[in-house]
Formats: sequence, structure tokens, C-alpha cells
Amino acid sequence: MARLGQISKWVFGTDDCRGDVELLRSRGVKIVDGPSDLPWGVQAMFEDLYGNTFVMVEGKEMQG
Repeated sequence: MARLGQISKWVFGTDDCRGDVELLRSRGVKIVDGPSDLPWGVQAMFEDLYGNTFVMVEGKEMQG
């Protein structure tokens, strides 16, 4: 079991990371990082009421 106030291992997938960050922010959620453009897509981190951190990722379509 994780301790309060630590990064969790929860990663949420989304189709619109930037839009979801704005929605969460408008509802008072603390965004602690991002949204950031990374090689695998767009990623942001947010906290719950207890300081636990969660990751949200919008995956980039891979081209081969």
C-alpha cells in the first residue's frame, strides 16, 4: 500500500490531455506538471486531496 503524498503507479489514458487538464484545473484539481509534449505523446501529472500524484497520458500515434 502506498503512503499518502507519494507518486502512485496509476496512469490514466486520455484522447485529449490538454482539454482534460483544463477541465480538472477548472474543478480545483492541482496540476503539478504539464501538459508536456514528450516523444510518446502528451503527459500531465495531478494530485488528489492527500497529495498523491497521478499521471495522465495522451499517446502519440506511432509511424513506422
